[in-house]
Amino acid sequence: MKKDNENGFSVVYGTVLLAIVLGIGLAGWYIWHLNQVKTNDMSPSAVHPSIVSTFQLPAGWAWYQGDGFKFAYPQAFGNFTATNTQYAGSGTQQLLISSAPKASLFPGLSLGAFVLSKMDSAGTPIVSRKYGPTVRLQNGKWIVTQDNPGDPKPYAVGATYPEVSVENNDGANVYTFTSSDEGGVIYTIAFVAKGHLYTLQLPEFDTGAYSAGSSLNNQRPYDQLVSQIAESISADK
Repeated sequence: MKKDNENGFSVVYGTVLLAIVLGIGLAGWYIWHLNQVKTNDMSPSAVHPSIVSTFQLPAGWAWYQGDGFKFAYPQAFGNFTATNTQYAGSGTQQLLISSAPKASLFPGLSLGAFVLSKMDSAGTPIVSRKYGPTVRLQNGKWIVTQDNPGDPKPYAVGATYPEVSVENNDGANVYTFTSSDEGGVIYTIAFVAKGHLYTLQLPEFDTGAYSAGSSLNNQRPYDQLVSQIAESISADK
């Protein structure tokens, strides 16, 4: 009888020990599985939340991915490539230019390219528009650093420059400048990423006001293009 009891005890002991080992194994597998799920489910927004845009890419558009930022633009403009142009002393670190489209996207838009400039710092002064003052970004405001004598609306040095629209989206304050002269309109979009100021100049739009024998071109598609690009910009500061 005693031997049978000992055998029964051994079986129970072995069963309990096996259950403990299996339990530890299952617990370890479950923890590993949770970690794998979390790792696999880490979308780019979880890693870099500020450079994942909520902008819905229109058909025929592409993303340009920079160092800590991205923006969308029509694929017709191709890729951005660096130029050999030197801007010594201007504060421009790098200049990239897109291709020119083979055909205009809409009447009035020139066959020019997008020009993307990277400045030395977020506070690098830039020219606001043709005949406009030189301004620099300071504490979220554009401050006049140098007035242009040819500007019909002169500004005092140190004054806030109000002729710029601003919107905040996906971690980036996006500023839009407008320059116009003799029927030509040019938009420039500016934003800050990783301590650098970037400016994106769009191709010129001709309203047709100074073109002999032509009717006025509808500027609404151009304004919409600028608005869509500005809305698409997201940056990691």
